[in-house]
Amino acid sequence: MDLPAILKYGDATLMTALDRVPENARATGGVCGRWSVKDIMAHLAAYEWMLVGVFGLLKGEPPTPVLEDMMRLGDDFNDELVARYHDKNFAETLDDYRQAHAQALALAHQFAPELLRQTGTLPWYGEEYSVDDFVVYTSYGHKREHSAQFDVYSDRLERSRDVTIPVR
Repeated sequence: MDLPAILKYGDATLMTALDRVPENARATGGVCGRWSVKDIMAHLAAYEWMLVGVFGLLKGEPPTPVLEDMMRLGDDFNDELVARYHDKNFAETLDDYRQAHAQALALAHQFAPELLRQTGTLPWYGEEYSVDDFVVYTSYGHKREHSAQFDVYSDRLERSRDVTIPVR
């Protein structure tokens, strides 16, 4: 598997879907549960930073704070990390996502494919899974899922603009 390509294409799909969402609609909730597009991008930024942490583990580095948060917070990880972006505007949130993605992409080039496809490398994720599996599920698939939500939201906004009220 070409891990850098997987990261690149997941990001490209996400950015294409994001481009369809009008800037003035990116802070409105209801795109994914109560989350807005900004909240989803904060969520994905946290996942990108988590991926940077996973790649650091492969290099023998200690867990990053975000990776430690993921393990410590469990099901509360998503809401807790999104809340940390509350005071940031959309541009700052997107910039943080882009920085994390660039770091993850740069790190992905540093590993031999044999290491990335070896099962059990991330025992906390599951002995039967490889780093490749982890990235496909938690990065690529995850971005595809939220891209689809952006598309549905964009379509909903378009339809609401196309509705004309007849003049009587």
